[in-house]
Amino acid sequence: MGKATAGCSGSGCHAAKSTNTTITLTGIPTSGYVANQTYNMTLQVANSSKPKAGFDLLVSAGTIQSASSGTMPMGNELHHTTPGTAASGVTTWTFVYKAPATISGITFSVSANAVDGTGTAANDEWNNAAFNYTGSFAASVESVEESPFTLYPNPATDRIQVRGGQVNHLRLFNIFGQVLLTSTTNQLELASLANGTYFVMIEASGHRYVEQIVKQ
Repeated sequence: MGKATAGCSGSGCHAAKSTNTTITLTGIPTSGYVANQTYNMTLQVANSSKPKAGFDLLVSAGTIQSASSGTMPMGNELHHTTPGTAASGVTTWTFVYKAPATISGITFSVSANAVDGTGTAANDEWNNAAFNYTGSFAASVESVEESPFTLYPNPATDRIQVRGGQVNHLRLFNIFGQVLLTSTTNQLELASLANGTYFVMIEASGHRYVEQIVKQ
């Protein structure tokens, strides 16, 4: 525990890290995570000459909700309690991760140690890795349906109108997912906004749609 970012080297511990040990983490798409979404993650440590491995993982935001046997989740950290046994040189663990409500990005820091099982550090080979993911606000509120609405004008200067039908509610977000404007009509006043890119969530007849708008 506590080795995810610092690694395993140091006085009384292990030697310099080894590229013989590789670390992979899968479960979140390369396009990024969705705010508040839950992901089934897989961590693998590979070393062709070592029969066992252990690890410490720390994520910068979000929480680890559960994990496979032989591990202990502790909020945003996960570590092994007993070394895992490799299959064909690869040791695998799984865990459930819930992404944060923000979309400012997350980093998984992992240190892993492939071991010979003797209880001594002399022949161990450790390595570390960082896995970075961005959050996409558009993905976090994306509708499963194509939007029948359009925003006019776009780009806009002082106001926009939603065309294509009657809406129940409008919410305008910045790229960080913060709600800046709301409306219960088909119009939003933009004069108070800085120039830039925004997203408008349109709620109508029980459905949600997202359109991008540029204020200039």
